[in-house]
Amino acid sequence: MAAIRAAQLGAKVLLVEKDQLGGTCLNRGCIPTKAMLADAKLYHQVKASPVIKAEGLRVEMVKLFERKEGVVKTLRSGVGLLVKNYGITVAMGKATFLDPKTIEVESERGKEQFKSSKTIIATGSVSAHLPSVPVDGKMILTSTEMLNLTTVPKELIVIGGGYIGMEFACLFDGLGSKVKVIEMLPEVLTTEDEEIARGLVTLLKKRGIEIFTQTKVKEAKVKSDLVEVTVTTPEGKEEVFRADKALMAVGRSPYTEGLQLDKANVALNGKFIRVNERMETSTPGIYAIGDVTGRQMLAHKASAEGLPRQRIPWEARQPSITRRSRTAFLPSRKSPPSV
Repeated sequence: MAAIRAAQLGAKVLLVEKDQLGGTCLNRGCIPTKAMLADAKLYHQVKASPVIKAEGLRVEMVKLFERKEGVVKTLRSGVGLLVKNYGITVAMGKATFLDPKTIEVESERGKEQFKSSKTIIATGSVSAHLPSVPVDGKMILTSTEMLNLTTVPKELIVIGGGYIGMEFACLFDGLGSKVKVIEMLPEVLTTEDEEIARGLVTLLKKRGIEIFTQTKVKEAKVKSDLVEVTVTTPEGKEEVFRADKALMAVGRSPYTEGLQLDKANVALNGKFIRVNERMETSTPGIYAIGDVTGRQMLAHKASAEGLPRQRIPWEARQPSITRRSRTAFLPSRKSPPSV
């Protein structure tokens, strides 16, 4: 979004990407999970229907995976076309700062250097890990590997009850897995509205998802083709959960690996890049947007941060206070408002 808007405003733009255009949301987040959830929802509805009897009903995970990949590739090609139409130069590789005005891009073709007056860092985030839970990508997985599964695990342990963990819990419960969610805090979905979170938990428990709150993961290991997760219960006792797969979903960490931010004099706020209200870093001319700055890690928030703020005249922001304008915002008394 930032690259396209800059090009629209007349800037000469270089877009550096080490993997695929579209970022986490399109390639490893919102889009693929929603595509899979649509299929899982249909399967669950048919399976749970009291009037439809479908003997031998099962999910073809390979086909589900292929459909998900098709959706992602279609949207990704659309992003590529937009970038091309706006005359944006794309460099596929990893970027490194050499100084505040110079970056080096390493790709299959070698290393190239580019100079710019302005730079926007939008490197996103990666799955956060617990030191006591070794992610191997085969038995103990992150959300990225979960999206590439071509078989449905009979049992799944989800470590973390945030929106990522709960979404995958819903997805694989819908596909037929027996799901356990382990959360250290007193409640799951702590960033969501309390009433909505409470209602969702009630629905999920009715579907058979087990949710363990105030439960701390002590360690996890692979043993005899199963994942063993040792937890400490709210009562202080140790208990071992076993499953075919375990998902590490304890949040996201900013991705700044290899950027050499120190050479650009870019300051950090903990693990995140420190920015002001204009998304500018400690170095004038270098900006940072999205997950790498912390706050809410959402794609549409990152997109909004990458767009220049428009100055709207005060008159345009405030509707004129007349009887007609006031009543225009009220629902009609003749019929109830639509829901």
